[in-house]
Amino acid sequence: MRIAIKKIVTMMFLLIAYFLYSAFLKKFSDSNVILYTLFDPFKLLILAFIFGIIVSTFKTLFLGWFKNIKGYQTSRHNFLLLSFDETISSLEKLKQLVIKGSHHDIKVQLAGMTKLHYKPIFLNALINDMISSLFKEEPLDKFVVLIDNSKNEILASQKLEEDRLKSKKSEPFFDIKRAYEYNYQGSKPYIGYYNLKQESIEAKGRNDWNILSLQMLKFYTILLYSMLISLVASTLLVPVLLFSIKINIFLTITIIFIVLTTILSIVWHIIYLWKNKAGPRILAKVWIFYSLSILASINIIWSIFSLEAVLKIKTEVNVDEQLFEFLFRLLYCVLSTALLFYIFSTMVEIFRDVYFSKTILFEGVIIPAIIFVLITFINILNISVLDNQITFTTNLTILSTYWIGVWVLTPILKF
Repeated sequence: MRIAIKKIVTMMFLLIAYFLYSAFLKKFSDSNVILYTLFDPFKLLILAFIFGIIVSTFKTLFLGWFKNIKGYQTSRHNFLLLSFDETISSLEKLKQLVIKGSHHDIKVQLAGMTKLHYKPIFLNALINDMISSLFKEEPLDKFVVLIDNSKNEILASQKLEEDRLKSKKSEPFFDIKRAYEYNYQGSKPYIGYYNLKQESIEAKGRNDWNILSLQMLKFYTILLYSMLISLVASTLLVPVLLFSIKINIFLTITIIFIVLTTILSIVWHIIYLWKNKAGPRILAKVWIFYSLSILASINIIWSIFSLEAVLKIKTEVNVDEQLFEFLFRLLYCVLSTALLFYIFSTMVEIFRDVYFSKTILFEGVIIPAIIFVLITFINILNISVLDNQITFTTNLTILSTYWIGVWVLTPILKF
């Protein structure tokens, strides 16, 4: 998710660069035709970068889903014919070797299991955890419970697939659910593995935050579905509102869409946590993530009113000036909202892993949080002290400096 946010921010900077470059070239369109002809094709290069990022971001956010579903559907028959039984037999053999305490044989068995055809993500986690414990020369008998749990999960999946073939009826979105359980860290079996690990093994560094971060991965999926439902609902509500009051259609659709998406995604995720029997401590901590979502929604709505104010300007102003005013307001909206979602996604990532880099903590949580508090404070000062244009320019400069810094330092520090 952090990568997708960086791509969206980069795309916005390139969009601004495209219009700035186009405005710069206009000066030569009449005065110097040769320079204009030489430099005009470079606009296409900027557009190519923009569309390249759009395609890449779309693939990251959506096409991965379809690819995993298609891959699971293609492999299903092989799973049923042989792969389920191979994996279950391998787990049973691994369990016996762990009970015997034969470390050399366990190493050989784990090496063979890395090549299994049916290897869901929670089984990958089990294999990696056992390999790590082997190298650290830790006792392995604690993994017996986790091996049994993994075997039971795979047996349950095998039964679901067999029942699906025997019966003409199946649960809704069967393939999507099975592919999600097989591939994603936010799936119930994967979270169940770490819950059991926390209960049965005193895992160093593993606590409620780690479990919560895994459950927050489901929030991304819920947010996507909530956006689709809210888009339909807000569109349907507009005709009703238009009959009663005179309002801006675009503004109405957008605000209703944002409010519905936020409320629906939070309520939906709370129900998801409740169904998965999340403890009261997790339910209390999850509101840190929900608060970031609510702040992001408020920020977007505030930015929409700011954009609308620019569009309503009726005075005789230069068209280019009004266009760039609108684009810079849009840039502010994207950068400030991305800042909050960047904190959100970074917190999910750093708590998901037992060991995390302090550099990522500062780059993705502490510094963005300080910046958001700072620009909020400057906006408050704007009410009685500062000039509106000074406030906007100062905040946009702070946000741009941060995101350009992230863009420059990412390949160097690899965060």
